[in-house]
Amino acid sequence: MNLSSITLPKIANEEEISKWMGLAAPGGAILISVIIIVFIIWPKFTQILQLRSENEQLTKRVESLDSKVETLASLDSRGLDIKLGIAEQLLPSDKGVFTLITQIENTSRASGVLLNKIDLAPGSLKDAGATKGAGSSTGSTQGDLAPKIQIRILLTGDYRSFEQFLKNIFSVSRVMAVKDLSLSSSASSSEQTTQVRASMTIDAYWQPLPKELNSIESQIEDLTSEESATLDQVLSTGFIAPPAIPPVPKGKTDLFSQY
Repeated sequence: MNLSSITLPKIANEEEISKWMGLAAPGGAILISVIIIVFIIWPKFTQILQLRSENEQLTKRVESLDSKVETLASLDSRGLDIKLGIAEQLLPSDKGVFTLITQIENTSRASGVLLNKIDLAPGSLKDAGATKGAGSSTGSTQGDLAPKIQIRILLTGDYRSFEQFLKNIFSVSRVMAVKDLSLSSSASSSEQTTQVRASMTIDAYWQPLPKELNSIESQIEDLTSEESATLDQVLSTGFIAPPAIPPVPKGKTDLFSQY
């Protein structure tokens, strides 16, 4: 039996094993490096990028707040109080039912029409908390920009007086809308003028004061030119638009004759 032929394969296997053992150390080092990069270095790098982005956002927020502080410091507190009072006339923070009725009565008296009847919609005298969850039109804002109260009135007068009443009611400082207008006319043999009987619904809007302030980072919105003009108009005259003066005939010999 030849012993040399038996030992040759064993020597070859040892050479291969030593060869692979020599490659195992670099391969293991590479594998460990990859694991360190994936599970340690890359998360830290991601956190650094995220912190950098957050720092940039904080810098912008600080600059925005500094600009807002400068804007607020430049505002005139007395002028803001005046504008707030005017805005309260346009859109009061409460329903102001009795004030509204007084305005309607004064307007009808100044226009020369007879105010026959005033009806309040159900729930008009309830407070804001009671009408907030109610389904009536007085507490619902569905389809409207703000809550409203409704008043149904019945008027009698000639056509010109009724036209003057509409002009005056739309010039009142409070935001209102006339709906469901119904007209009927009648003329008697003893009167040369035609009497107009009108019924309508007046929607008067109001807006309760906010209970929570906006975010400290919210932008300050300036009034538009139209809004500023409306505030100046109410401040100077007390009306949204100057009430129209009824036409007066000139050159008449008999002041008490019909138009």
